[in-house]
Amino acid sequence: MRLEVILLHLFNLTLVSGGIYLIATFSLGIKAQTIMNPSNEPIAQQQSPASTYQPGFWQPVARVNPNNPVTANIINQSGIPIEYSLTTSPLGTRTVANGSNTQLEDLEKDSYIIINAQSSSTPVQFEITTENNLVNVTVTRSSDLSGESTVHLHPTGAIYKY
Repeated sequence: MRLEVILLHLFNLTLVSGGIYLIATFSLGIKAQTIMNPSNEPIAQQQSPASTYQPGFWQPVARVNPNNPVTANIINQSGIPIEYSLTTSPLGTRTVANGSNTQLEDLEKDSYIIINAQSSSTPVQFEITTENNLVNVTVTRSSDLSGESTVHLHPTGAIYKY
């Protein structure tokens, strides 16, 4: 079962990396086109990204101050035991019982927290909130079979989930 979970995480990370690469490549193409506009005609200003927001893994769900220490509080409200691990630490896999929580203190600037159901393939999802560099990750069951498995604390302070 552990090998299946690792392979699933590797697959998810590959998909996310490919999506980020495509978005970055596409964005660079637009910028290059704008800079190299051969005519002297004014370029129409694009609308603010806020009005075109589309939910997805490529947009942060919350932010913290990257210059201050960050703590993650994992709150299990899924109805089943969950397990978590931190890719930037030799912590290993740990368990959080339903109705319990645990804290990961002083996280590195580029950390990935992997969270799954402990002994089943039950999909989970995350609700993420922040307050004073405390990242609350509330884990619940998901009706989406693919669920979510990763919380990424980016060096810029952006927090992503996928």
